[in-house]
Amino acid sequence: MADIASTTHPEPAPRGAVLLTRAEALEAGITDRVLRESGAYRRVLHGLYTPADVPLSHELRCQAAARLLPSDAVITGRSAATLHGARLADHNDAVEVLVNDKYVNRRGGLKCWARSVSTDEHSAWSGIRLASPCRSSFEMLARYPLRWAVANCDRMLHEGMVEENQLRRFLGERNHYGIRQARAAFELLDRRAESLPESMLRVLLVQRGLPPTPQLNILHRGRFVARVDLAYEDAKVALEYEGAWHADAEQYRRDRMRRQRIVECGWQVLVVTARELFETPNELLRRVGAALGRV
Repeated sequence: MADIASTTHPEPAPRGAVLLTRAEALEAGITDRVLRESGAYRRVLHGLYTPADVPLSHELRCQAAARLLPSDAVITGRSAATLHGARLADHNDAVEVLVNDKYVNRRGGLKCWARSVSTDEHSAWSGIRLASPCRSSFEMLARYPLRWAVANCDRMLHEGMVEENQLRRFLGERNHYGIRQARAAFELLDRRAESLPESMLRVLLVQRGLPPTPQLNILHRGRFVARVDLAYEDAKVALEYEGAWHADAEQYRRDRMRRQRIVECGWQVLVVTARELFETPNELLRRVGAALGRV
């Protein structure tokens, strides 16, 4: 009967508690049934819960990871970038962590890599450590697939989390695993990119020998007409990535009017969808090649 009553009127979390272990919950009078079935709490990581009215975020998941990991663990990659302010990871993404080679990860929600980190590459955070923007960028460049690596580090540059010369110097001074891949990916970075898909589209085009100019301002008789995601100025071909926000009717109307103005200036506008970029890239490349007269 006590469990049924508790499910109807769940015990509140201890004052100030955002994350609770099962042991802490039981000590506070919160039964397993309330914790897992009442809807009053949500699991953040295995063994850690939060009250249902606390917004889920990647920051919260990192805090949960900090409760579980050894003190010398270092949050890195997209997780560290998000904590630095670049917002690259969502609440359900795994927390990316550097650990010593003796640590064995048996928990879901964590992505652990064995690697040492020098003292100047991290700072204290929530009882563990947080990789610097340069170190976080290096891990992304060294470990992610190329398009994702470039897209995420473009965001770091665009948001001012790291400077290009600073990152170039960092990579030049390191000889870690993955450094060749990291240096190659670095050469494709461009801080002008304004979205992850735009960066991925640019990398795809560069890899096929069709390097575009990002964020080009189109002028007509000296007057500003529009800025486009990617462009081939000599051929007067513009590429625009159509994101989810285009589902909004008013945004769609504005985009159509804007693209019409570009066409009236003698440009061709190619609208690129997520399906083309991620599912049929070869068809997309043929379409761009045809527009440039290279097919």
